Amino acid sequence: MKKTMNFILILSLISVVNFSQTRIGIKYEPFLMKSRFISNTFLESGTRNQIFLSSVYVSYSSVISRDLFFTIRPGILLTWDHSQYNGLEIYIAGEYFFNKKIYLICGITVHDNWRKISSTNVNHPINDTFYLLISGIGFYLSDKIPFEIQCLVPTKKKIGHELLIALNPIELDYLIKISIGFEWEI
Repeated sequence: MKKTMNFILILSLISVVNFSQTRIGIKYEPFLMKSRFISNTFLESGTRNQIFLSSVYVSYSSVISRDLFFTIRPGILLTWDHSQYNGLEIYIAGEYFFNKKIYLICGITVHDNWRKISSTNVNHPINDTFYLLISGIGFYLSDKIPFEIQCLVPTKKKIGHELLIALNPIELDYLIKISIGFEWEI
Protein backbone atom coordinates (compact mmCIF):
# COMPACT_ATOMS: atom_id res chain seq x y z
CA MET A 1 0.00 0.00 0.00
CA LYS A 2 2.83 2.39 0.89
CA LYS A 3 4.50 1.85 -2.49
CA THR A 4 1.20 2.56 -4.25
CA MET A 5 0.74 5.82 -2.30
CA ASN A 6 4.31 6.91 -3.08
CA PHE A 7 3.78 6.10 -6.76
CA ILE A 8 0.56 8.16 -6.84
CA LEU A 9 2.30 11.08 -5.09
CA ILE A 10 5.25 11.02 -7.51
CA LEU A 11 2.92 10.71 -10.50
CA SER A 12 0.90 13.70 -9.24
CA LEU A 13 4.03 15.82 -8.81
CA ILE A 14 5.27 14.90 -12.29
CA SER A 15 1.93 15.81 -13.86
CA VAL A 16 1.84 19.14 -12.00
CA VAL A 17 5.36 19.95 -13.17
CA ASN A 18 4.73 18.84 -16.76
CA PHE A 19 1.52 20.78 -17.29
CA SER A 20 2.15 23.96 -15.34
CA GLN A 21 3.95 27.22 -15.79
CA THR A 22 7.63 26.72 -14.96
CA ARG A 23 10.43 29.16 -14.12
CA ILE A 24 14.16 28.52 -13.87
CA GLY A 25 16.86 30.87 -12.68
CA ILE A 26 19.85 31.56 -10.50
CA LYS A 27 19.88 33.07 -6.99
CA TYR A 28 22.63 34.78 -5.04
CA GLU A 29 22.07 34.69 -1.26
CA PRO A 30 24.42 36.51 1.11
CA PHE A 31 23.58 35.70 4.72
CA LEU A 32 24.05 36.55 8.39
CA MET A 33 24.87 33.56 10.59
CA LYS A 34 24.42 33.64 14.36
CA SER A 35 26.37 30.85 16.04
CA ARG A 36 28.19 30.00 19.26
CA PHE A 37 31.43 28.17 19.91
CA ILE A 38 31.14 25.33 22.38
CA SER A 39 33.96 25.66 24.91
CA ASN A 40 36.60 23.07 25.65
CA THR A 41 40.01 23.07 27.33
CA PHE A 42 41.62 25.13 24.56
CA LEU A 43 38.85 27.47 23.40
CA GLU A 44 36.44 29.75 25.19
CA SER A 45 32.79 29.72 24.23
CA GLY A 46 31.31 32.78 22.60
CA THR A 47 28.60 34.10 20.31
CA ARG A 48 29.38 35.19 16.76
CA ASN A 49 27.35 37.12 14.22
CA GLN A 50 29.02 36.82 10.83
CA ILE A 51 28.08 37.95 7.34
CA PHE A 52 29.00 35.72 4.41
CA LEU A 53 28.67 36.58 0.72
CA SER A 54 29.11 33.11 -0.71
CA SER A 55 25.99 31.10 -1.48
CA VAL A 56 24.60 30.47 -4.97
CA TYR A 57 21.60 28.40 -6.07
CA VAL A 58 19.90 27.22 -9.25
CA SER A 59 16.16 27.80 -8.95
CA TYR A 60 13.31 25.74 -10.39
CA SER A 61 9.71 26.84 -9.70
CA SER A 62 6.44 25.35 -10.83
CA VAL A 63 2.91 26.76 -10.46
CA ILE A 64 0.63 24.47 -8.46
CA SER A 65 -2.33 26.86 -8.40
CA ARG A 66 -2.92 30.52 -9.18
CA ASP A 67 -1.48 31.59 -5.79
CA LEU A 68 0.90 28.74 -4.95
CA PHE A 69 4.34 27.90 -6.38
CA PHE A 70 6.55 24.88 -5.58
CA THR A 71 10.29 25.72 -5.62
CA ILE A 72 13.45 23.59 -5.56
CA ARG A 73 16.91 25.20 -5.31
CA PRO A 74 20.05 23.06 -5.26
CA GLY A 75 23.12 25.09 -4.44
CA ILE A 76 26.36 25.62 -2.58
CA LEU A 77 27.06 27.60 0.56
CA LEU A 78 30.62 28.47 1.58
CA THR A 79 32.21 30.24 4.53
CA TRP A 80 35.85 31.21 4.49
CA ASP A 81 36.87 31.36 8.14
CA HIS A 82 36.58 27.72 9.15
CA SER A 83 33.19 28.33 10.74
CA GLN A 84 32.38 24.67 10.07
CA TYR A 85 29.30 25.52 8.03
CA ASN A 86 30.05 24.74 4.37
CA GLY A 87 28.45 22.44 1.87
CA LEU A 88 25.75 21.57 -0.59
CA GLU A 89 22.11 22.46 0.03
CA ILE A 90 18.73 21.62 -1.41
CA TYR A 91 16.03 24.18 -0.70
CA ILE A 92 12.42 22.97 -1.03
CA ALA A 93 9.63 25.46 -0.38
CA GLY A 94 6.17 26.63 -1.17
CA GLU A 95 5.56 30.25 -2.14
CA TYR A 96 2.10 31.69 -1.50
CA PHE A 97 1.37 34.80 -3.59
CA PHE A 98 -0.84 37.58 -2.20
CA ASN A 99 -0.76 39.26 -5.59
CA LYS A 100 1.47 38.87 -8.63
CA LYS A 101 4.48 40.42 -6.86
CA ILE A 102 4.43 39.70 -3.09
CA TYR A 103 4.65 36.20 -1.59
CA LEU A 104 5.27 34.27 1.63
CA ILE A 105 7.87 31.49 1.77
CA CYS A 106 7.68 28.34 3.89
CA GLY A 107 9.85 25.26 3.49
CA ILE A 108 12.90 23.25 4.43
CA THR A 109 16.58 23.21 3.46
CA VAL A 110 18.65 20.03 3.56
CA HIS A 111 22.29 20.97 4.24
CA ASP A 112 25.12 18.46 3.67
CA ASN A 113 28.01 19.83 5.69
CA TRP A 114 31.45 19.18 4.18
CA ARG A 115 33.89 17.42 6.41
CA LYS A 116 36.92 19.32 7.54
CA ILE A 117 40.13 17.41 6.85
CA SER A 118 42.93 17.70 9.33
CA SER A 119 46.38 16.16 9.00
CA THR A 120 47.23 16.30 12.72
CA ASN A 121 43.89 15.80 14.46
CA VAL A 122 41.16 13.20 14.36
CA ASN A 123 37.82 14.44 13.04
CA HIS A 124 34.52 13.31 14.48
CA PRO A 125 31.72 14.81 12.37
CA ILE A 126 28.58 15.99 14.11
CA ASN A 127 25.37 16.34 12.10
CA ASP A 128 26.95 16.11 8.66
CA THR A 129 23.48 16.35 7.10
CA PHE A 130 20.81 18.38 8.85
CA TYR A 131 17.66 20.37 8.16
CA LEU A 132 16.78 24.04 8.46
CA LEU A 133 13.21 25.34 8.55
CA ILE A 134 12.57 28.32 6.25
CA SER A 135 10.16 31.22 6.58
CA GLY A 136 10.33 34.46 4.68
CA ILE A 137 8.81 37.00 2.38
CA GLY A 138 9.62 37.87 -1.21
CA PHE A 139 8.59 40.21 -3.97
CA TYR A 140 9.40 40.71 -7.61
CA LEU A 141 11.35 43.88 -8.42
CA SER A 142 10.48 43.17 -12.07
CA ASP A 143 9.06 40.20 -13.99
CA LYS A 144 12.43 38.42 -13.88
CA ILE A 145 14.09 39.66 -10.66
CA PRO A 146 12.85 38.24 -7.32
CA PHE A 147 14.08 39.61 -3.98
CA GLU A 148 13.62 37.66 -0.73
CA ILE A 149 14.36 37.87 2.98
CA GLN A 150 14.43 34.49 4.72
CA CYS A 151 15.02 33.20 8.23
CA LEU A 152 16.42 29.66 8.51
CA VAL A 153 16.40 27.82 11.84
CA PRO A 154 18.17 24.45 12.20
CA THR A 155 16.32 21.45 13.60
CA LYS A 156 19.56 20.42 15.38
CA LYS A 157 21.85 23.16 16.59
CA LYS A 158 25.17 21.37 17.13
CA ILE A 159 27.14 21.16 13.87
CA GLY A 160 30.74 20.84 12.79
CA HIS A 161 33.53 18.56 13.91
CA GLU A 162 35.06 17.63 17.22
CA LEU A 163 38.83 17.89 16.98
CA LEU A 164 41.35 16.98 19.64
CA ILE A 165 43.07 20.37 19.90
CA ALA A 166 41.49 22.63 17.27
CA LEU A 167 38.05 24.02 16.47
CA ASN A 168 35.13 22.61 18.37
CA PRO A 169 31.63 22.18 17.06
CA ILE A 170 29.43 25.23 16.90
CA GLU A 171 25.82 25.73 17.84
CA LEU A 172 23.99 27.29 14.92
CA ASP A 173 21.15 29.54 16.12
CA TYR A 174 19.83 30.87 12.81
CA LEU A 175 20.61 32.32 9.39
CA ILE A 176 19.10 35.43 7.84
CA LYS A 177 19.40 35.35 4.04
CA ILE A 178 18.91 38.11 1.50
CA SER A 179 18.19 36.56 -1.89
CA ILE A 180 18.33 38.26 -5.27
CA GLY A 181 17.79 36.29 -8.43
CA PHE A 182 17.16 36.22 -12.12
CA GLU A 183 14.39 33.95 -13.47
CA TRP A 184 12.72 33.26 -16.78
CA GLU A 185 9.80 31.11 -17.93
CA ILE A 186 10.38 27.94 -19.91
